[in-house]
Amino acid sequence: MITTDYIMIGLIVIVGALGALLGFGKGIKILTGGIVGIIISIVNCYFLFGLISNLGFVKSFMNLIVDGLTSANHFFCDFLLTIRIEMITVAVILFILVTLVRKIIVAVIANIAEADNKVFKVINKVLGTLLSITAFIIVFLIVLQISYMISGSNGVFATYFKNSFFQLDDVYLHNPLSSIIERFIRK
Repeated sequence: MITTDYIMIGLIVIVGALGALLGFGKGIKILTGGIVGIIISIVNCYFLFGLISNLGFVKSFMNLIVDGLTSANHFFCDFLLTIRIEMITVAVILFILVTLVRKIIVAVIANIAEADNKVFKVINKVLGTLLSITAFIIVFLIVLQISYMISGSNGVFATYFKNSFFQLDDVYLHNPLSSIIERFIRK
């Protein structure tokens, strides 16, 4: 084992202990709050928008906006029609609703996980550990992918990971995120 392997073991132990200390309930609140929570809501809205926009009452709402702006016959109303304000309005309403639902679901899960019961306390600590280690691994893979994209196979991490017991050099060179990025680049 090389020094990098010991550093990784130490980091995973520290992150796991922090996850156990925080617990799953607080961990999920932290991970789904802030910018990550906004990204989660945006991704959900992206996938839901096509479904929602084809519902009858949503189409009627969008047609009502278009008809109202068309009948106003004003240059600003024409500008709003040009930027498709009816779709923007539905997207903003959907984003607000998805964000509210996300916050409610996270609060319910966190309250269940943090219940004052010995079994739930153990489950909360174990799931908190797993959640924090999973989040650490995801961030680690993202950092490796960015480093690889910037400096290639001769990057900083490549030299530190060479001959790693955990084969971190292979993870660096063949990051699972690479296939996802390549799929987006090809299309």
